[in-house]
Amino acid sequence: TSGLNLVGSGPHGTTISWSAEPAGVINTTTGSVTRPAAGQGNAQVRLTATVSKQGGESKTKEFQMTVISLPSADPEPPVITTYYAISATAGEGGTISPKSASVAAYGSRTFTITPDEGYEIEDVLVDGKSVGVVTSYTFERVSRKHTISAIFKKTEESVAEFPFKDVEESDWFYSSVEYVFDNGLMTGTATDLFSPLLDTSRAMIVTIIHRLEQTPSGSESIFTDVDLGTWYTDAVAWASANGIVEGYGGNLFGPDDSITREQMACILYRYARYAGYDVSLPAQAGLPDVLAGFVDGGNVSPWALEAMQWAVGSGLISGKGNGILEPTGPATRAEAAAILQRFIESNVK
Repeated sequence: TSGLNLVGSGPHGTTISWSAEPAGVINTTTGSVTRPAAGQGNAQVRLTATVSKQGGESKTKEFQMTVISLPSADPEPPVITTYYAISATAGEGGTISPKSASVAAYGSRTFTITPDEGYEIEDVLVDGKSVGVVTSYTFERVSRKHTISAIFKKTEESVAEFPFKDVEESDWFYSSVEYVFDNGLMTGTATDLFSPLLDTSRAMIVTIIHRLEQTPSGSESIFTDVDLGTWYTDAVAWASANGIVEGYGGNLFGPDDSITREQMACILYRYARYAGYDVSLPAQAGLPDVLAGFVDGGNVSPWALEAMQWAVGSGLISGKGNGILEPTGPATRAEAAAILQRFIESNVK
């Protein structure tokens, strides 16, 4: 507040009285002035002086006054916060979250590294330097820009240890047995035995082909010697429904019979045709009859002739030495493994 000098008397015995409107701004008794608070605006005050002479005569005089409001206090200077960018980069096979961040000076931020299915973290780099295989990383007391990147790699599929003690690495069929075992096409006759010289059954070959097709469902088997609920029932029913096996006649399939080399050729031939693989015959391409090079090539059964020409011409079935093809002889488990490996590698993409 500040004050006014409001005199109360004049010459010749006159008196002066004061009033102010609105009240509360000028105190006419003390002369003090109360200024409006900052932001309320200036106050307009009508100050009235009444001069009274001896004898009762009086006159009034009005003064229009503006009382200036108090000034605003000086505002505090704004607080300026510095932010630093952290950029994140994820390679193929995974993600980093968040993808980027803006962090206040001396703040912190955590990034999470997540590999996709079938991948694993190979390395994490912070500002170009490895921090190892970590699933999260926290930047603390950030005072500059940073980068974080993650490198992923495909998870190595575990391969079962080769368990068969009756198959040596020096055996001609070792790689084929290893192939069908690793790919889940054939198992052993015991935990540690493959029995490579044992005959292969007809049911086994059909079951293997069924596995190649991801074990689709088939109709009910038409063969009277294929019981319901056996390990080969669905495979034989599916193969029969799709013309891959035909049986012996009389509604018999002979699931436990040893499969002959020409029978196996026929089943693979029909399956290849079913799957849309190339089954053109070498003889049709202007090549000589591939069976003529074997002393027993004429022993191929008429119903198996086309399939054997295709199998021999395609390199799936080879001779047994000394010009012997042995088309009607049983296919051993070792021979079946080799034929299946050649068939898959030549046709299945």
